[in-house]
Amino acid sequence: MPATEEQNIALRAGPLPDDAWASVERWMGHSDEGSTEDADFLEEHLNRLIELGDAPDRAMALAYFQRHELYWALVDLDGDGVDEMIVYIDIVAYCGSIGCGTLELRRIADGWEIHDGVTMQNPNDLCYRRDGPGGRPFFRTSREAFWWSGTRFEGVCYAYCSHWWDRDAIDPDELAAMTSEERTLRDGIRQEPWCAAGQEN
Repeated sequence: MPATEEQNIALRAGPLPDDAWASVERWMGHSDEGSTEDADFLEEHLNRLIELGDAPDRAMALAYFQRHELYWALVDLDGDGVDEMIVYIDIVAYCGSIGCGTLELRRIADGWEIHDGVTMQNPNDLCYRRDGPGGRPFFRTSREAFWWSGTRFEGVCYAYCSHWWDRDAIDPDELAAMTSEERTLRDGIRQEPWCAAGQEN
């Protein structure tokens, strides 16, 4: 596929490959940073599945969760030739009105580590282009666009693309706080056909 051609990345449901589950399991076992509660969201969810009758015990509850509520895909998000893993977690603890928590995992010597995260509306809410605006690896969800700066992912919200929003409207303080690169990327995004048409992914 040409580098400039955008592709939809459809995440698949099922257990994570290559021992990536260990990193996600550790992450789910801790509450959000800054929380006063030591919540284990994974165990809470597995217990809920058992209470609802979706599984008779923890092992079966974990299997149910991994088959039906955990989605993943491999994609080279930063253009270095090595695939990262996108992991979408479709459970109440990580979902809200704007979507569900989605992790980016990177390969390390002995497995995977969580590097970053975004919010996605559904497991098919990811479009990717290797040579995006500004020539940078670029991916977008239905709410935000992200590009590889050379050291990390930078993001910008493009709610102004959506059909219910004036796409020229943006908070002046938010605009003033943007770097020149962010403004360039924002202007480039506004020229994309899907933005001008107010289309979702």
